[in-house]
Amino acid sequence: MQTYHKSILTLLLLFCSITIFAQENQAAMALLKEGTALHDAQKYPEAIAKYDAALKIDPNNAIIIYEKAFTLYASGKTDDALTILEKLVITDKSARTYALLGNIYDERKDFDKAINNYTKGVAVAPKDGNLWYNLSVSYIIQKKYVQAEAAATEAIKINPKHPNSQRSYAMATYNEGKHINSILAWCNFLIMEPQTQRSIEALTYIKHMLYFNVKGNSMTMGGTDESTKAQQIAIALSVTSGLAIAQKAASNKGTAITRLDSLTIPLQFILKLSGEKKDPANTVFFNKYYADFFGALANTEYMDAFFRYITISAFRNDNIAWLKEHQDNLKALTTWINTTKRETE
Repeated sequence: MQTYHKSILTLLLLFCSITIFAQENQAAMALLKEGTALHDAQKYPEAIAKYDAALKIDPNNAIIIYEKAFTLYASGKTDDALTILEKLVITDKSARTYALLGNIYDERKDFDKAINNYTKGVAVAPKDGNLWYNLSVSYIIQKKYVQAEAAATEAIKINPKHPNSQRSYAMATYNEGKHINSILAWCNFLIMEPQTQRSIEALTYIKHMLYFNVKGNSMTMGGTDESTKAQQIAIALSVTSGLAIAQKAASNKGTAITRLDSLTIPLQFILKLSGEKKDPANTVFFNKYYADFFGALANTEYMDAFFRYITISAFRNDNIAWLKEHQDNLKALTTWINTTKRETE
């Protein structure tokens, strides 16, 4: 009988402990919710107070500790946030903790530590596109462009509609001298973001790469290895031959090629070329995701609409007027882009 009563008592104590813990946990979570709402309202001191109250109830709750660090970071108290995170990451090896640590070290220009944390983050959460993107940016800042391209590739595979990842891939491959890769990535970026300050930047890069090895009517050699030399020669040939054909046609009509033509005519040559002669030395990702897509697009009847759309930031009034007059063509282009399947590997 004594043993029986002891067992019942133990169960009752355990049940009470679980009940009290659940109640405390609910109270801590309620305070956490209030804190995040105050954070969103940019009431940072009030949010910190809520987190501190929650931590008195549940001092080892990783989510609450992280949110406190995040609010400290957002309020400009980066040192305090870093102190908390460096302790937290010992036990909470989560993507969110590694990401915030990486962000802080990026801002401090301690890029080795930033890359270290992003790398640990993607090991924990390989499907986190933002971590891959942040890793790519850190590599670009350190001029580690091959690694930046690889990280941006993973980010795009996870979230193809993220313009920042497209931009990061374009920047990385530009600095590698892989100008066809970069041009197509910038074109993809412009599909997503055609009318911002960054759109002007994208068009500036495209024009720079188109005429990088073209001096008047002659070409110069470029590239750092056989692959990049081949790419840059192909671009230069597209520019010189494309414009020569266009100038002859315009002369026969008594007209002249426009600034828009000088951009889009060679660009169409390059898009077609990328789909027809995929570089075996390039990545499978580039050949499938970019080259196949833009090669197919270049052979559609939507190229006028496409070029008007992606260059709208540079030729705004003319392009808007043209697109208004050709809404059916623009709609068909949009449908084609949205329904064309793109592979990444």
